[in-house]
This record gives sequence, structure tokens and C-alpha cells, in this order.
Amino acid sequence: MDAIRYCSQNGVYHKELQVVREFGSFNNYYWSFVNHKPITNCFFYARQISTKTPKVEAISKDLMR
Repeated sequence: MDAIRYCSQNGVYHKELQVVREFGSFNNYYWSFVNHKPITNCFFYARQISTKTPKVEAISKDLMR
């Protein structure tokens, strides 16, 4: 079990290094998906907030590559 956990963490670490090398930081990476502008929403109730958005899906697919 520890070997599986180590390999998983090692893979995440390599992805993190790859993103930092390419964008300079995770902050720059995430902001690049929204053109470096904050997203403003007008939700009145928690149930109105979507769990999946196109931007979240794009970030997830990009991290998986």
C-alpha cells in the first residue's frame, strides 16, 4: 500500500514541477484559464452553484495530460 501511495504522490509531484516550469507557478497556471480576471457570480443559494463548469473540466483535462 505504501508503494502505491508513493508512486501516486511521486506522479503528482512531477506534474506539479512540469506546470511550474511551464508557467512559473501554479498561480499563473490557474489564472491563465480565466484570462487573469476574477470570475464574479451572483448566486443567492448554495444549490445554484454548479459542481462542474467548462473551466473546471478544462483544468482537469489539462492536468491529466
